[in-house]
Amino acid sequence: MECTAEVRPLAGSIAPVSVTVPRHQLKDAASLIDSAERPIIIAGFGALEAAESVVELAERIGAGIVTTFRGKGVVDNHHPLYLGCHGSLGSTAAAEAVRKADLLIVIGSSFSDLTQLPPGRILQIDIDPS
Repeated sequence: MECTAEVRPLAGSIAPVSVTVPRHQLKDAASLIDSAERPIIIAGFGALEAAESVVELAERIGAGIVTTFRGKGVVDNHHPLYLGCHGSLGSTAAAEAVRKADLLIVIGSSFSDLTQLPPGRILQIDIDPS
């Protein structure tokens, strides 16, 4: 059936939050990224407003991009670095890339039971410092 309801934009629906990270944590994060040979970015729903920055980071460090189920749409499906959705409903390519990564850079995602991340080095970027 056709939907006649007004579609409200996401912008303005969620309160803006600004978090400042201590300088030493930024340096530690940069060192982790610099030392990675096979980094993978996992973009969640929280990365939606930073989609361009996610792609720019991936291009700069040569990382593939995987999204969580809720993060689908953060990156254009046709972008050459996009490997698909990760998790039980995700793509084989995404699962294999995550499994082979030596660093997972998780942006805008919590770690639910559906995330299914292997043990290893993980750098989480999120507005919630806890």
